[in-house]
Amino acid sequence: MANVYERMFGLKPCVMAGNPYPTPLGGARLHPEVAEAMREAAGYNIDMHQLLERAGKKIADMVGVEAAFITSGACAGLTLAAAAVMTGPDVRLMEQLPDTEHPVNMKNEIIMQLGHFSHFAACLKASGAKIIEVGGGYLPRGRMAGATWEEFKESWETAQDEGWLFHPLIYDETKKRYIRVFKVMGGHIENAINERTAAIAYVRSTMSVRGEYEVSLDETIRIAKKYNLPVIVDFAAEAYKKSHLRMALEKGADLVIFSGGKDIRGPNDTGIVLGRKEWIEAVKLNSTPHYRIIVGRGFKVSKEQIVGLVAAMEKYLEIDEGAEFKRDQDRCRYIASKFEGFPYVEASVYVPDYVPGGEIEGLFKFPVVHLKLDEKALGVKAADVAKLLWKGDPQINLNKQLVSWGIVEIMTHSLQDGDEDIVIERIKRILSKNLK
Repeated sequence: MANVYERMFGLKPCVMAGNPYPTPLGGARLHPEVAEAMREAAGYNIDMHQLLERAGKKIADMVGVEAAFITSGACAGLTLAAAAVMTGPDVRLMEQLPDTEHPVNMKNEIIMQLGHFSHFAACLKASGAKIIEVGGGYLPRGRMAGATWEEFKESWETAQDEGWLFHPLIYDETKKRYIRVFKVMGGHIENAINERTAAIAYVRSTMSVRGEYEVSLDETIRIAKKYNLPVIVDFAAEAYKKSHLRMALEKGADLVIFSGGKDIRGPNDTGIVLGRKEWIEAVKLNSTPHYRIIVGRGFKVSKEQIVGLVAAMEKYLEIDEGAEFKRDQDRCRYIASKFEGFPYVEASVYVPDYVPGGEIEGLFKFPVVHLKLDEKALGVKAADVAKLLWKGDPQINLNKQLVSWGIVEIMTHSLQDGDEDIVIERIKRILSKNLK
């Protein structure tokens, strides 16, 4: 029987063999219990002020933090967090935003590390805040584009001698992923602090630089406390369990933002701001459903979404993450086994270091299959494999970060039963086309 997308729009759902929760493809699939809770909520009207208040308290109690606020996505959460650190509880300042200079000259600068900056910085800037990037110097863009890890290491000392500390794009063979490398030190942050500084932002995502090239979250918080500044942490796409939801706040951060539509598997257009009670109060006052002139007026979240997100959080905190990881790993091994002996393809399963409850790197907590192609012998590039899979029927989504190095990367976390065989068959068909 045709599904609702086919019946109404003539569209077929795609097979998710890449990022498990991409916003352009609708985010996470909802658990049946979550969808049912939203269906029931749709049949009633409710006081939205009270619902937001009690839903926030319920989530805060479940996670074990001071306070929480539900909004219309993580981007909205970042905008509201930025507004909160500029206005505090002052309603007059809230109604002035996004103008941060007239009539009141507000603290409006948010410091962000070079390497944490991405298009998501626009979410902070939407409040009227000014982003101050700090960090090392630049190499001309493209100088190291496509470089291997070995080539990068060989050039590192030379680059430092020349006074450059930035490499746009390299492939780290150990981590099995590409990274952008900057050198940022605590002094860069401290030197940027002045009388206009409202907060320091720390971004933890698959797009941000981590490790030895960044100022750690702990060091960022230490610097912020030294200057009595709040810390905003963007954990929107972080891979987390209950301990990860609390982790940054326990370290001393003030506002932490998560997406509701990724690992939590709530509605795709929901987000959560967790934080200190006084800062969450400022977040609330900058947001809907208050009928004032505020930057958050458009961040309306429906009663169904609120109920769905709370239901998703309840379900999420009950999940056996070790069992989920094993399921994903078994699927990866199955897919890799089907390419054993396939000409000009080297199949392997990359399993990241994973300790339930421990610190892990973004969406890369999930095991992945790597198909390293001899592109010349096969007569097809990894990038073309991804394109052809997406153009086929059904559409198959893959990560494309490693295609420049001839690697087809398959993630299994969002595959439905039987999807793995569809992926295997389609990839083999593409790779076999030019084989004699």
